Amino acid sequence: MKPTNKLPLICSLIALLIVGLSFFWRSHQANQITEISDEVTKLRQVNFANGNKLEDSDVPEKKALSAVETEAAKVSDEQIAAKLSGEDLKSYQLFEAILKSKNDNDPRLDQDLKHQSQAVRNAMIEKYTQLAPEDKNERGLIAYMISRDVQSPEDLQFMKSVFDQPPCLSLADCKSTAPADPHFSTLNQTTLIYDQKVVLFQIEKNLTEHPEYLKDPVKREGFVAALRQAESYAVPSIQQKAQEIRSRFGL
Repeated sequence: MKPTNKLPLICSLIALLIVGLSFFWRSHQANQITEISDEVTKLRQVNFANGNKLEDSDVPEKKALSAVETEAAKVSDEQIAAKLSGEDLKSYQLFEAILKSKNDNDPRLDQDLKHQSQAVRNAMIEKYTQLAPEDKNERGLIAYMISRDVQSPEDLQFMKSVFDQPPCLSLADCKSTAPADPHFSTLNQTTLIYDQKVVLFQIEKNLTEHPEYLKDPVKREGFVAALRQAESYAVPSIQQKAQEIRSRFGL
């Protein structure tokens, strides 16, 4: 009796195994991207949606701007806009209008402002630096706009700078803690690190959807610098997330 040739059967089994593993990997990646996108969406909705705003009685009221401070802010906005012209100026003015409306679910953010020139992005970064630390709504939206579509070393440096600042202790005054309120504790804690969490999730989303970024020396170095800075940020959840991202992508 001739011995049975098992080679074709073995080859078929190996081929099936490779196809199965490939399908599992792509499904796993798709699920991770969906989870990341869902998390970012939740973060974007925490502060801007009217239903999530805290009443004046829930947190200490922010100190109202004086007439001098209001005028100074207006002058600063005009100085930023003066550096732009043409379509760049129109894009920035649209973004500024959405920023003031506190509606980060405005569809124009994804339709008309999906991609911006570096001049507009630099204007957004400058606006971020001029905002008070307590303006978490506005700072979080700017962090989202820059980190979702990284284009330059300036963008990467900005992402690192988001973690290079003292943690905010209270929505009323970042330098002092507010009386604890168990009902709003989770919401408050998420809001206080809003811009930091947005940047981390966008880094993870970028690397998941664009693995080629890991082969780009400038982007890889920029992401690593931002994550290392995040690991030293004095909030454990931020440190842990940064470590998870570095471990996952071998950074």
